[in-house]
Amino acid sequence: MSESDAWLPASALEEDFLAVVVVVVVVLLEVVPLAGAVAELVAGAVDSVVPAAAFFLRDFFVVVAVVVSLLVLWSAAALPFLPFFDLEVAVVVVVVELVSTEPAAWSAAA
Repeated sequence: MSESDAWLPASALEEDFLAVVVVVVVVLLEVVPLAGAVAELVAGAVDSVVPAAAFFLRDFFVVVAVVVSLLVLWSAAALPFLPFFDLEVAVVVVVVELVSTEPAAWSAAA
């Protein structure tokens, strides 16, 4: 191992774990705002019929979207097919996502 690679994790297992964590962060950055937007559309339609149901529907859509995304990522069969599973590329993707995410998306996720 060269000196420039000294910052990398020692084992392949640690590198895979870090890549999974980075991918989960990317999915959460993408899925939560999208699920929130879909939930707002559906809740707006439901709100005219049953106002109390719209409140629970928003949270339900976001939770289901996040859980399904994490289960798909956790599946060992799905991980090799992710286009940014390589650790170095995954770090670049996260940085780009953090820079390009609008403040409105963060408030929608909260």
